[in-house]
This record gives sequence, structure tokens and C-alpha cells, in this order.
Amino acid sequence: MFTHLRKWHSLRSQILIVFLFVMVIVLFVVGYLTLNQVSSMLKKNAEEQTQQVAIEASGRVDSLYEQINIASKFVITNDEVQEVLDRSYRGQDVSFSDRQQLQSIVNNIQVNSDGVFSMELYNKREERLLPLDNKLLSGRIGQEWVERADEAKGSLVWIGSDPQDPNHSLVIRRINLMNHGFANAGYLVMSIYNSYFPFANQDNINQYSILLDNNMDQINSNYDGSIESIAEGDQTSIRINEEDYMVTKETSDVTGFMVLILTPVSALTEGIDGIRNGIVLSGILGIIIYFICSWLLSTIITKPIINLTNTMQRANEGLLATNPQMLAVSEITELNSTYNRLAEETNHLIQMVYQKE
Repeated sequence: MFTHLRKWHSLRSQILIVFLFVMVIVLFVVGYLTLNQVSSMLKKNAEEQTQQVAIEASGRVDSLYEQINIASKFVITNDEVQEVLDRSYRGQDVSFSDRQQLQSIVNNIQVNSDGVFSMELYNKREERLLPLDNKLLSGRIGQEWVERADEAKGSLVWIGSDPQDPNHSLVIRRINLMNHGFANAGYLVMSIYNSYFPFANQDNINQYSILLDNNMDQINSNYDGSIESIAEGDQTSIRINEEDYMVTKETSDVTGFMVLILTPVSALTEGIDGIRNGIVLSGILGIIIYFICSWLLSTIITKPIINLTNTMQRANEGLLATNPQMLAVSEITELNSTYNRLAEETNHLIQMVYQKE
């Protein structure tokens, strides 16, 4: 047992242990700092990329909204539409043939307008001219939206989900008579496909994309959970199905629509496992190489000392033996030379004493 313990107290063992301990500490610190830095960089780049996706998605929504705006302008500025609404504004009856003619004009514009499901025309008294029935505007939407359309003075107003079909959304626009000082002549109500506004990212099935209008109502989404707390809160992350998601928001200055993107945190650091495994493998290889180098170095240092010690231990047998010259570090070579000179002088003195006696 004591022999075994003495083995580990040898200079060679201590050199190996100290060198390996230092190497492990250095590799651990460098590996940890490298992994932490790379992980932060990957996450930051992924966050910036996701934010850029949200900005681009918001820009696409603004562009699509502008196309709806242009389609509505084609209707309200059409000469025949203006003429018919002008007669209605002056109290004249609109004939059935006039309404049929309006239907043809509106249908032609609708066919050439992407995303538009239907267009409805109302006169100033909120009586419906198109489609061909006599329903009132107040029965289609709330009076609040009519007032908002009046306040907008001809600009497009987003209403939101269609009460008759949740797959559609409604917009309203007041029609102004260009020949009567832009007086109020009626209203245009358009029904828009919600699918007209695409997801921010349809390729990543693990990523949730949500489009909210300026009333915080969903227009399009692939997320089935509640989004009220996400949209109104300031949190930058949320937990869904035992998994952490990063929340990215982008609100349009044009429409007020909000794009929400929920990205799995695991996707942000995708590839970090490979980097971690590479660092661990490099560390193991480094330890092996360092062990071999430490073993060789300790051998170079300790073997000459052991040889010198064995030579010195043979002094009890008679004359002091000299130790052959060896290739080693300069300090050990000097120690060996010094011992050889001492042995030679001591042997010479012993010989002289024997001769005198």
C-alpha cells in the first residue's frame, strides 16, 4: 500500500497530475466561454433575422392593403357610379336598370382585384343599391363604423371580421361627390378574404405567425391559442406546450396591423449541439495529446534523475560510480556532471588514503 502511495508521490506523477489539471481547467474555461459566445451570437443573428422577416411581412401586408385601397378608388371615382349616386343624392330614384349597370361595373372591378370577395354600394340614406336588394347599411355593420367612415372623409376604414362570415373581413369607405364639393353620397363596403394576407413564414411549421388588425382581432393565423396577452403584453418570450418561444412583434405605421411571430428558442440555437460536441471532442483530443506530451516531458525530466539516484545508491558497494553523460535539460546535465566530478575526486581521495595507510 505504501509503495503504491509512494508511486503517486513521485515527481513524475506530480508533474503529470499538475499539467493535466491545468490543462483541464484551461480547456473547460475556453470551451465554456467559446460555447457561450457562439450561442449568444447564433441567438442574436436568429433574432435579427426573425425581426427582419416580421418587417418584410408587415411591408407585404401594407402593399396588399394598398391594393384594396386602389380597388375601392376605382369604384368610388367611376363616372357612372358618381352619376347614379349624384341622382340619388338629389332625391331622384335609381332605376333597376341603373343598378344593373352599376353591378356590371363593380363586378368588372372586383374580378380584377385580388382578395376582394364582394362589393356593396349604399346611398346617403344608407339604402343598399348593390347587391340588388333593399337592405340597410345599419343592418350590415354597426352605426359606429358609419360614423368612423364619415370622420375619415373618404379614406378607407378597416372594420374587421365580417359578422356573416369569419373567414372574411370588412372595410368601408365614404363616397364623395366630386361635382358637389365632395358631399357625402353614400358608402362602399368591401368584403376581403382573410387568406389574402399571407403568413409571415409559411415554410417553418414550428413557427407560429399571427396577423392582427388595428382592433387586435385576428386576420390570419396558424396559432390556435389565446393571443390577447401576447399582443398586449411586453414579454419577449412565452411558454407553449412545454417549450419556450421568442415573441417578435412588428406594427405597421400605415395600417396599424401587427405581425406576431412566435419562434421556438431551440430553433434560434439550432446547431449549438454540434458545436458543443465539437468542443467536447476537441477537449478530449487536447487532453490526450497533452497527456502524451506531459508524459514525454516528465520522462525527459525524471529518467536522468532516477538514473543518477541509482548510481548514487551503488556507492555502498565500494568506489563511487560515475554516471554516463545523458541528453537532458541543462540543469540535470549540469547536476550529472557535478556528481561525476565529485565521484572522481572522492575516489581519488580514497585511493590516496589507502596508499598512505
